[in-house]
Amino acid sequence: MSQLIRILYEVSRLRDHYAGVHRNLCGLSPQRLFAVLHKPAQQQAQLENLREIRQQLHRTQGELGGMSGEEIARVRRGREIYPALADYVSALLESVDRLEILCRLEQSTREGAAPRDQAKIAYDDAVQHHRRLGRRLNQLIRTL
Repeated sequence: MSQLIRILYEVSRLRDHYAGVHRNLCGLSPQRLFAVLHKPAQQQAQLENLREIRQQLHRTQGELGGMSGEEIARVRRGREIYPALADYVSALLESVDRLEILCRLEQSTREGAAPRDQAKIAYDDAVQHHRRLGRRLNQLIRTL
C-alpha cells in the first residue's frame, strides 16, 4: 500500500477519534449527561484523548513532510491529494487545539463568559474550516 494511502486511512481514523471526543464534550448524548455529573474526571479523560490525537496528527504531519515526489506520484491524483491532505491535517489539528482550549476554559470557572464565548467562536470557525477541507479531500478521493 502506498504511504499516501496509508496516511489517508490514519487521518480518517484520527478524525473519527476526534469526532467521538467532540460528541462527548459538545453533543447532547448520554455520555454528555454523564460528563456533566462527573465533570472533572470525564473532562480530564477527554483532554488526554485530545493530547493523544494531537501527537498522532503531528506525527502524521511529519510523515507527510517526509514523503518524496516519487511516492506522491505513485498514487493516481497524488499531486492533488497530497496538498489537500496536508491542509486537512493542519486544519484538524487546529480544531483539536481549539477544543482543548475550550475544555480548559470550561474547567476554570473563574474565567468570565467572554473568554469562553471567544473560544467557542474560534472553535466553531476551526471546525467549519476543517469540514470544508474534508469535503474537498473526499471529492479527490472519490475519483481515485
